[in-house]
Amino acid sequence: MLKDSVAVIDVGSSKITGMIGENGVNENFIIRAYTEMPTFVISTGEIESVEEFSSVIKKVFVSLEESARAKISEVHFSVPSNFLAVRNSSQQMYLNKRKKLKKRDVEEYLSAASKPLYVAGYELVDCTGVQYLLDGQKRVTTLTGNVTSSITGMTTFYFAEKTFVKAVRDTLSSIGVKKVKFVPVPVAESLLLFSEKERFAFEVLIDVGCSVTSFSVLYGGGVLYNTSFALGGGYITAYLMQRFNLKSYDLAEKIKRKLNLTVSPDYNGFYEVSDGDNMYRYPQQACNEVARFMISELAEKIDEAIKGCNVRLPSDYNLSLTGGGIAYVRGAKEFLFGAVEIPVNVLCPKTSYMAKPEETSKMAVLNYALNYKGV
Repeated sequence: MLKDSVAVIDVGSSKITGMIGENGVNENFIIRAYTEMPTFVISTGEIESVEEFSSVIKKVFVSLEESARAKISEVHFSVPSNFLAVRNSSQQMYLNKRKKLKKRDVEEYLSAASKPLYVAGYELVDCTGVQYLLDGQKRVTTLTGNVTSSITGMTTFYFAEKTFVKAVRDTLSSIGVKKVKFVPVPVAESLLLFSEKERFAFEVLIDVGCSVTSFSVLYGGGVLYNTSFALGGGYITAYLMQRFNLKSYDLAEKIKRKLNLTVSPDYNGFYEVSDGDNMYRYPQQACNEVARFMISELAEKIDEAIKGCNVRLPSDYNLSLTGGGIAYVRGAKEFLFGAVEIPVNVLCPKTSYMAKPEETSKMAVLNYALNYKGV
């Protein structure tokens, strides 16, 4: 393994990506090796075939080692929202005296906080501090190294589906990986996209992928609520195929990338796309109607998630949109705003490259692996 580098594998609903990277200057990253492979094995939000899932992971891992010309013994592996259960727990602990918190003090606190938590069919894989008050005053999101005589706070515990965890561990173990660390995607994205000040003002993050969308309410260093639903930008592509009786997914995808939802409804233009040596024209309004229908369905799901999250959000909150599902469709943000009646902002990694919404998840996992040092 390259010095100061980490290996990460990120699972999306249309591809699995592997990277070896390290911290660069100005909060950028140096990518030493990169590979990605398309797969729709979890396009429904579940592992449809463990064998195929395992096969793609192996191919990504082997390609990564070959590209880096290095042996990888440890991997940070993403856990998308659809394989994640989030639970929060509040806990108080009083010490005999004011002292510098050591690892065992933090472990004792977390053990007490996690004791009442259990999710059937899931395994605890990580935790982050929502916020802690030290001596009743100082607010922090990490405990180790701070000086205090008491801790009062809340911790987010992340549970991953056991079937997912087992499939990943068994696969990587069979090809020589000694250690797998699971990274919850919602909190990793939170730490990448938002400043500490922003996180303590509440953030609502919607990551729209190809076929799965996640909804997360973020606060401090944790996740107050998280859910997902099988709906994403790939549905626009599928609806276009159905609407125009297309046999080619790639052709439908090309149409989707031409969409502009800001044009007037009475405009009778066409989208022109090429497929090999052939050029095709599709009515603009008919194509736009397909996208608007899907985004309207997404808005309904978002409304349901907001009503079901049981978090009292501030009156002036916005929705932050990321992921490659609809963020690049012109006018999608504005149409979603009109449907949910909540301001929508599109976010992407603040890096000099890979600064696109579709890169958020993988870059967030890399950032988390490199820079998050635990509670």
